[in-house]
Formats: sequence, structure tokens, C-alpha cells
Amino acid sequence: MKTAKMTKMKPWRQGPTDYFYRYSHGQEIDTAKYDFSCAKMVRDSMADYAAPGINFTGTDLTGSNGQHSDFSGGTFVRSNLQSGVWAYTNFSGADMRGANLNADFEHASFKGADLRDADGNVGTFRKCNLSNADLRGGKFRFADFTGSNLQ
Repeated sequence: MKTAKMTKMKPWRQGPTDYFYRYSHGQEIDTAKYDFSCAKMVRDSMADYAAPGINFTGTDLTGSNGQHSDFSGGTFVRSNLQSGVWAYTNFSGADMRGANLNADFEHASFKGADLRDADGNVGTFRKCNLSNADLRGGKFRFADFTGSNLQ
């Protein structure tokens, strides 16, 4: 079980939850059971929160580092992952509709992920597994897919 030390804080914007949670010196919680929707987790180490099926809907993860983490089946709808490092991360089966994916995803897995309407225009997706991923309506015009599996 993955745990992180969390502290309840005031909301930074209106959203489906009253509070967001931020890594700090609070109590330990089971991250797999928590909803981080509409949180602001800028430049954070996402390995502390990694758990399959976790909810990051509308979360600002700008500049965060999620390398070597498992977010399979997670929800990242309308989340902002730009400028972050997500190399070797597992997003298989994740719901990432409308997410900002202008970041480094080298060797990441998006197998069966829903990337409809996602913005990855200047993202790096080198050697990624995007088999069965739904890219309809996505903006990937200048993205680097060198060596990636897109079938």
C-alpha cells in the first residue's frame, strides 16, 4: 500500500471537492482511496501519490515529476501535466480526456488510454506504448512519437 503524508488545506479554486490535499508533514493516508480532483500540486513528486485508479480530475500538476510511477486506470480529465517529467510511467487504461500533455513522457505506457481532445502538441512521447489508445480530437501536431507503438 502506497502512503503519503497529507494535510488538509483550503481550496485554491471551486471544484467538486471542498478541499485539496498537499504533501506535507501531516498524517499518513492511503493514497489509493483519496480523490485529488481540482488540487494544485505544482512541481511535486508524484511518486508519493502513485496508485492505480487514483483521481486527478482537473488537477494542476505543472512541472511535477512522476517518473517510474503506476497511474494505470487513473483519471486525469482536464488535468495539466505540462512541463513535467513522466518517463517510464504507466498510464494504461487511464482517462485523460482534455488533459494538457505537453511534457516528457519518454518510455511511458498509454495502452488503452482515453486521450480524446488532449493537448500534446509539443509533448515528447518517444518510445511510448500507445496501442489501443484513443487519440481522436487530440492536438499532437508537433509531438515527438519517435519509436512509439501507435497501433
